[in-house]
Order: sequence, then structure tokens, then C-alpha cells
Amino acid sequence: QCREDIFERDSGKKGILQLISQHGVNKLVMGAAAGRYYSMRMRDLQSKKAIYIRREAPYTCHIWFTCNGYLICSREAIRRDNLYLECASSNSLSQSEIRKVSESIPSSSLVKDDDDRIKLAVTESDHSRREASFEASKREESEKSAVDAIKRLQDKYSLSMEALRRLREEQEDLNKIELREVSKLKSNRKNQEPPQYFICPITQDVIEDPHVAADGFTYEGEAISDWFERGLETSPMTNKRLSHTSLVPNLALRSAIQERFQASTSGIIEPDLLLVDDLTIGALSPNSG
Repeated sequence: QCREDIFERDSGKKGILQLISQHGVNKLVMGAAAGRYYSMRMRDLQSKKAIYIRREAPYTCHIWFTCNGYLICSREAIRRDNLYLECASSNSLSQSEIRKVSESIPSSSLVKDDDDRIKLAVTESDHSRREASFEASKREESEKSAVDAIKRLQDKYSLSMEALRRLREEQEDLNKIELREVSKLKSNRKNQEPPQYFICPITQDVIEDPHVAADGFTYEGEAISDWFERGLETSPMTNKRLSHTSLVPNLALRSAIQERFQASTSGIIEPDLLLVDDLTIGALSPNSG
């Protein structure tokens, strides 16, 4: 059987106490706080009304304080005889106060039996189980986030290693191309270098005014003349004494040098058609100009 009692806002707390006293209520469930103030860490009362009722309600009334369907805390009932003995044994309470406390206890109040205690234990156990489940869920979510973060890092590492491998392959290809280009340049430079018989044995430069000495070798005219002017009458090549110090212009070699110089400036290097022996013989022949 259910009954509805309505109290004014200002007298709500006193109305609840009056209801407990008039009807001998020994079991009461009331809110510990407004729903918006609830949290899993809530362990004590947040409502001023609940705090007042816990303090002022008769001690024979067992009160459960809940919020959003969860048990927050409770105040157990005390047997009437035990309450009287506790009050009587206290030195701080007068006989009138003991009588007042005793009178505030309705005669119809009953002590909570073992079934009530079992129900309370089950309720508290269920609350603890839900809280443990919530914490386990949070821990599982954190572990999952950590695993996902590690996986993302591993993916980034794999991508970085792949990019590094490709970069190394591209660098190796560039090195190969560079080596081929350098080889080509060296080959072209070698092809563009003047033949050895264009070089004066004394100056080691390309001959501009070739002259043939008595030893049959062609020299730079000015260089071999300086050689003889210093009193040297030996061959710069063989170091043997020369039969004479007369010099003969090597016109054929001069023409060959000039033609090669003109071809090199135009970017076309033609094969040499004249050999050193031919040039030398032509320069030393009696019919040479």
C-alpha cells in the first residue's frame, strides 16, 4: 500500500521528520544529492536536506541515501533498548535528554532483521561491482589507446624506413649516372688532349714555332735557340753531342697543329693524318721550304 504526502518547500525537512515520527517509519530511502551532482567518486552526502535528516531523524530509522540509482551511504538503525543503554551510560547526557531521546523513538519502530542486512550488503556489493566494472572499462580503454598509439608509431616508422630505402636507391642511381658522366668527360678530355709530338720536349707546351734540330727531334724554335745560346751543344732528348746547331722549320707540323687548334675550337676533332716520322722527314728533306 502506497501513500502520498506533500510538504511545502520550506517545511520539507521537518515534514519528513514528522512523517517518520508519526508513522513509526524504520526504513527510509532518500536522495543524497541532485542528479547533476552525481559522480562515481561520490562518497558522502551533498544535499543539505539529506544531511539534516541523517542528523535529526530518529535513530531507530534505517536510512539509505542514493543518487541516480546508486547507493552512496547509509545510516543504520539502533535498537531501542541499546539506544537507551548507550544514552544512560553516557556521562555527557542528562536524564531529561535521555528521556527526550527515548520519547522520540516510536513504540512501533522495529529493528532491522538479518534479511535487511543481507539486502543492504547485496546493494553495496552491487555498487562496488559497478564501480569496479567502470574502472576496468576505463583501464581497458586506456590500454586500447596505448596499443593504437604504438601501432601508429610502428606504421610511421615503416613508412620512414621505406622512404629512406627509396632515397638510398635514388642516390645510388644518381651516383652511377654521375660516374658515367665523369667517365665521358675524362674520355672527351683525353680525346681533346694534343698528341705527344705536338709538345716541345723542353717547354712541355704545345709548339707554336716548330723547328727540327740535328738529332731529328722537333722543338719550340725559341726554346732550342736559348738552349744553344747557353753553350749547350748536346741533344735535349738523347744528351748526345749534336753534329751542328742549325735549325730547320717544320712547316708540316705547324700546319697540323694549326688545323687541330681550329678543329678543337669548332668542337670537331679530326684524326691526325700525319705521323711524327713523316713530319720530321718532311722537315729535314732537301726539298722542304
